[in-house]
Amino acid sequence: MLRRGQVRLTVHDVTGREVARVFEGWLRPGSGQRSWSGKDGRGINLAAGVYMMRFMTEQGVQVRKLVKVE
Repeated sequence: MLRRGQVRLTVHDVTGREVARVFEGWLRPGSGQRSWSGKDGRGINLAAGVYMMRFMTEQGVQVRKLVKVE
């Protein structure tokens, strides 16, 4: 059964360090879209390269590779 839950969407560099928090809060199943500006948590543009997007819920974690190009 799908239900509303706590979600955290973060971006990490290749060393695993969190560089940006895209979203944290409650969502309904299948709801919403989020985009990442390519900036870190302080609003500074990050360099082109490989990053990991981590989607965390109470049911588990999914990680996807991102490639930021300039």
